[in-house]
Amino acid sequence: MKAGKTNLLKKDARRVETAERWLGMGKPARALVALQRLTGRAWRHPWSEQVVWRAAQSLG
Repeated sequence: MKAGKTNLLKKDARRVETAERWLGMGKPARALVALQRLTGRAWRHPWSEQVVWRAAQSLG
């Protein structure tokens, strides 16, 4: 997954990392809030898509 992370802007990569941390703490709603601030290009990135799906599945 490391190679895919390099294509994001730094601010978007930090937001996805923050969302992963929220997921790790068991707070998927907060993860989705962090992901809402991604740029349009970042939404289509495989790493951010994976985190969005994990957060959505955690919500139920």
